[in-house]
Amino acid sequence: MNTVMNTSDSANANVITIVGGSVISCTVAAIAKHPDSGVIVAIEGNPNGFIPTSLLIGERRSDKEARRAYLIENAGLFPIEAFVKEAHMLPDDCVDPRKKRAPRARIVLDEEAVVFIRKLEEDQLNLAALQTGTMMKACVMQPRMKKNSEGEGQHFIGYTVELENLYMGFLHKSEVVGELKDGDYIDVCVLSAEMNGDHPRISVSQKAAQAKLALGSEVKAGSKTTGRNLRAAEVEGIEGFTMEIGKGKGVKAFLPLSAIEGDPASLLKGNRTAKVTVLPLTLGQYVQVTRRVNVANLVAQVVAKLEAEKHS
Repeated sequence: MNTVMNTSDSANANVITIVGGSVISCTVAAIAKHPDSGVIVAIEGNPNGFIPTSLLIGERRSDKEARRAYLIENAGLFPIEAFVKEAHMLPDDCVDPRKKRAPRARIVLDEEAVVFIRKLEEDQLNLAALQTGTMMKACVMQPRMKKNSEGEGQHFIGYTVELENLYMGFLHKSEVVGELKDGDYIDVCVLSAEMNGDHPRISVSQKAAQAKLALGSEVKAGSKTTGRNLRAAEVEGIEGFTMEIGKGKGVKAFLPLSAIEGDPASLLKGNRTAKVTVLPLTLGQYVQVTRRVNVANLVAQVVAKLEAEKHS
């Protein structure tokens, strides 16, 4: 890259106050001629800097050339942001004492990097606000395949989906309800949202979304109901019983062992039914229920209070 000398006579000609790795504001210098390989920029209180054409904003070389021409044509008229790649003084490497030169400044900037940095900051903020359990609409984009461990062929692991916030998410095959095809619009629930290096990684569940929708429309938190077709099961590492609730609606529910008073084995005897209270919680594709009286009473009180506040 080019070494850029300050062309002004200011007292700050050889003083560099900016540091590498920072983002600064600068303006394109109003000079007679810029190097063919980029643009010279003026930085307040510092020597001039240099932005190579390859580091200007633009997807293609032609876009970057057009950006360079635009900046030069409008030199000094507006500020631009740039990432500081290098900012230091170069020592005099001349061995002849008769040709001693003043120290030279080398300031190399990157305008394109700022776009990446701002996008990264935006992604971090958006994902921090995207909490586990958030319901969203999603469009099924394409099946996701993975290479077989043997090294030959591939196997299906789920779908890539476009979320309503325009981020891409991953819907694992274990979280799918029924058959899906490209272009289908479905309800999903966020399982996790985090940055994987400089890329967002969002995992979603269609089953969890159905459980949340059922909790809002087909069964009500705090309501007492009968669970039918009990089966011993383990859901997300928690032991308990799966069942169906909702007066013929067939809503899937889960009763953890910790939510049972008395002998859990007794629930599998006879007609395999149990009186339960619906909790305002879901676990994967299941609505959670309890048989503990104290918990049930507390849930009923909280739900009643929320309903009263809603209509006050």
